[in-house]
Amino acid sequence: MNILTSLSVLGSLTYPSKLSKTLNLEGSDTLKLTLQIKDKATQAGIQPHQAFLLLTNEDTDVDSVQVLGVANSGRGKLELVSVISRVEF
Repeated sequence: MNILTSLSVLGSLTYPSKLSKTLNLEGSDTLKLTLQIKDKATQAGIQPHQAFLLLTNEDTDVDSVQVLGVANSGRGKLELVSVISRVEF
């Protein structure tokens, strides 16, 4: 799973890892996430029954759960637009 900014890739994750640094979203920032879910043994893309992204505000400890759409190939994407004055996850 790659987490992208407009200019660069911030990191790659293997479940159940977390990003090594905090993301700061402000104003009308957009978080774009692309991912591929693979079978551990075969490395083939798989479609899970359910897929979620959990974002946590470190200051308030408030969680935001985002539902991810994943195709039969195991590929999915999420675009999250920040509409709050400042959100930190």
